[in-house]
Amino acid sequence: KMIDAGSENELQKMNMTTLFKGNAAAAEDMFARISKYGKETVYDKAGLIEAQKTMMSFGISGEKSFATLKQIGDIAMGDKQKMQSLALAFSQATSAGKLQGQDLLQLINAGFNPLQVISERTGESMLSLKEKMSKGQISAEMLSQAFRWATDEQGLFYNGAEQAGTTTMGRINQLKDTFDEFLISTFDKLKPFIDTCLEFATGVLGKLPALFERVKSAVA
Repeated sequence: KMIDAGSENELQKMNMTTLFKGNAAAAEDMFARISKYGKETVYDKAGLIEAQKTMMSFGISGEKSFATLKQIGDIAMGDKQKMQSLALAFSQATSAGKLQGQDLLQLINAGFNPLQVISERTGESMLSLKEKMSKGQISAEMLSQAFRWATDEQGLFYNGAEQAGTTTMGRINQLKDTFDEFLISTFDKLKPFIDTCLEFATGVLGKLPALFERVKSAVA
């Protein structure tokens, strides 16, 4: 279990470094911030990193991705699948530069209608906003603003991730994250010993075929 957790952690860090184009310091900082956010909420680190990767893969900067990740976390209210769907739809719309019908449908299926939020804050009718969307006039920045409005102090999803973390399931997930961090810490301390054992085992296994051939010849 310790090796599984430690190995997955190493792979996640490597993927994050790739997304930051080899900037190890920036990747390490973002990794630590995501880990901290995971401990404070219902979400596991792996799911958060996957959502962050989705947004950065579409060309969204690390800082903007992380800010949006926390907003998405509030809107998803602890639901990992909804978080991934929201991250993908947001990324697609941002990449296109505008909100389109299929992205809106995906957002609504995940429990969030940005047009409704914009309508409530600006007073513009839903009909008018839908007409604008059909003409490509709901920009990616307007969509980002809808996410910010939905999660600010006046928004419906304010502190949604933290509230989900106070549930029994949320506390169980937080306990799991804490235990995983313990396993990873232990793995990091034992890694030199583990690597030595792996090198030794690989060497032994590499010599086995020749050894078996000699035993086979001797028996013959």
